[in-house]
Amino acid sequence: MNISSDARVALVAQAIARYLALNPAAADNCVGIAQWWLPAVGAEGTPEEVEKALLLLQERRVIEGVQVGDRQRFWRAAGKPERHAP
Repeated sequence: MNISSDARVALVAQAIARYLALNPAAADNCVGIAQWWLPAVGAEGTPEEVEKALLLLQERRVIEGVQVGDRQRFWRAAGKPERHAP
């Protein structure tokens, strides 16, 4: 079955939210989320789908991006207190 790109992004977003519900202290970058979080909840997604899903979840205030260094952005559940390292 071939599903639309938007539907795949929605499924990836659901998987990320499910992972965070099980691991509320988790924080990782986009690559780590695709490599570790998604398989842990029985899902998969391309880096592009993961990035779009993260932005969708950020818009919904489920997740937030924390800039670490010049290029590294880590994602975690929204509303966590600031820390020095993710």
